Amino acid sequence: MKYKIYLVVFTLVESNKRVWKIGLHRGSNIDNRFKKEIKRGIIKDFKIYLSVWVDDNVLEQVEKECFDEIVSEFGGYKGRFHNFWLPKMTPGLTEMREYNNKEIQYAYKMLQRKGTRYLVS
Repeated sequence: MKYKIYLVVFTLVESNKRVWKIGLHRGSNIDNRFKKEIKRGIIKDFKIYLSVWVDDNVLEQVEKECFDEIVSEFGGYKGRFHNFWLPKMTPGLTEMREYNNKEIQYAYKMLQRKGTRYLVS
């Protein structure tokens, strides 16, 4: 079975902070992953930059490798993937980084290396 690792960009409504996020989704439609947050007005200006298919047995490992590679390349908040702190975190939206085009371009290429763009049976 294959699932998705994604790269998305959106704005956090409460702080008006533009962010990007990498994550995993055990489904085929990344829009569904963020449907609740969009409907509740927690995020806006949502855009999927890329999603790639990854084997289920390595999905969480690949996500961790992505986090580690970004932290190694660009740093993070106290060694973590996120590079900023919000006093009020939203469940499910914890591992985010402030919008940075250079980081996003790097993450895009990294995801292309980590998975396949199209599902091949």
